[in-house]
Amino acid sequence: MSTRGILLLAGLFALAFVLLAAGKCGYAKIESIQTMENAIAQVRRDFPRVKPASTKTVELYQASSMTLLIVDARTEAEFAVSHLPGALHFTKVAEVAEAVDSMDKKPDTVLVYGALGFRSAEFAEKLQRGKVANVEHLEGGIFQWANEGLPLVEPAGEPTKVVHPYNKLWGRLLNENLRYEPEE
Repeated sequence: MSTRGILLLAGLFALAFVLLAAGKCGYAKIESIQTMENAIAQVRRDFPRVKPASTKTVELYQASSMTLLIVDARTEAEFAVSHLPGALHFTKVAEVAEAVDSMDKKPDTVLVYGALGFRSAEFAEKLQRGKVANVEHLEGGIFQWANEGLPLVEPAGEPTKVVHPYNKLWGRLLNENLRYEPEE
């Protein structure tokens, strides 16, 4: 083998080791927060300016006379499997601002949720910067909501118990009997 070939092969091995190390570091971070409590704590650390709302708080909001705009910040595919009753699917700040502006009575709270809380807290932060008032995010997201046996609906409005698990790794925080399994 030529010197050039040996150098190329050595470079490929070095690149493989770098990629493996980077992947392992990312996986280690995900592994370190593989409990709901750790995930919630990490979201609080990453997004300290976003007000969290527990599932109990949201239930109180729903039982009261307050106006609540519930925003699902997950993907369309996740939303299509199930969502909180009354939730609307938005992924852009302008869409939420337009929805708020079109409401006869402005919402007392705009509640954003995702699978666990990372995407919703990030989106809630963007909404706050976009001048949307009274934004909170659901701690533990739809996973916590479903794990507690709270109501979910499918797009037709029928009750369901399954939730899109986002991916296999994060889906471990969702009770196994609640995980949506796509037909193959």
